[in-house]
Amino acid sequence: MSNEFTPLDFAATWQAYTNWRQRSVRTDEDDRAMWASFAEKYDARVPVSEGLLALIRALARPGDTVLDVGAGTGRMALPVARFVRRVTALDYSSAMLAVLQRKMVEQEISNIEIVETSWEEAQVSPHDIVMAVFSLYRQPDILGALRKLVNVTRRTLIIVEADTGLKPPHEIPHGQLLAELWGGAEGIPNYLYFAGMLWQLGMRADVRVLYEHRSFQGATPGEIAWQLAPAYAKPEEVELFAQRLEPLLSHSEHGYCYCYTVPMGIVIWTRN
Repeated sequence: MSNEFTPLDFAATWQAYTNWRQRSVRTDEDDRAMWASFAEKYDARVPVSEGLLALIRALARPGDTVLDVGAGTGRMALPVARFVRRVTALDYSSAMLAVLQRKMVEQEISNIEIVETSWEEAQVSPHDIVMAVFSLYRQPDILGALRKLVNVTRRTLIIVEADTGLKPPHEIPHGQLLAELWGGAEGIPNYLYFAGMLWQLGMRADVRVLYEHRSFQGATPGEIAWQLAPAYAKPEEVELFAQRLEPLLSHSEHGYCYCYTVPMGIVIWTRN
């Protein structure tokens, strides 16, 4: 039996994982097209996390500036803007940011600055709080991206990732269907990679797990399936997913409903 031990290279493993996960979205143009295809439906697909919002509120101060990297349609930027001085919403999808711009007008929120660019090309000043919520999936140099996040953080960096590895956790009722239809293998939860990568950079982060209740409604099982399927899923795959998902749905005269609880990992680094 060998006595050799090779420590886990979190960054290299994460990069290999994201390359595998993005196998259907090869270029940045593919990725932008994917987001544009469901920008108008994104808010229904990914609701605001009340638990995460409460955590950010507890960490924030009224005079803070907040940088939201990968802000999308503003599901976190908009509510956060109500209790801080200013939010910079950065994203490289013009379609997602167009939805955010419209919602700012509808909600009469004026303290959000929209910046359309990728994170690797962004030139931003330091902010009191920097957050990246499920948005670091496509970084060509993940350690470089994390260093940049740290460099623009005055006080608190918040990274949110799934409590899943390559395979969805058993707590999600439809997790096995996702794994069977779109592949997957055992792996550590995604957020632990980020805690590990920050450690590789010489920073120790706090790690928390929140449990979020999710509820999806639709007139047909197919409508709910589109909300749950991976963004890169093909129509025929979603149709099969809907057929297999239907036994998990509750049905009434008003349509179909699907509810479940999912864990979510929060990585918090605070500058000393």
